[in-house]
Amino acid sequence: LNHFLNLFNTNKESFIHLKETEYELIYGFISNIERWIDALFVQGGADLHFMDKSMKADYDTINQIIVPTVEETSYNLDDIFDF
Repeated sequence: LNHFLNLFNTNKESFIHLKETEYELIYGFISNIERWIDALFVQGGADLHFMDKSMKADYDTINQIIVPTVEETSYNLDDIFDF
């Protein structure tokens, strides 16, 4: 949750310009958090870490959408020599 909050706070502008399908991914992430809270504190008996992998995968996907890596950016080799 802290990573997601930091991502949101440092990239608010990117979150504002998401596509509808990307918002659905964030909604799914939040729904998983609600499911985790319900399983732990309402229903009881669930292991604290039972959704770690799922929520981490969701976070990583959101992070890739919000902060694309250099590898995802395509460069043309000819641009390097364009004077």
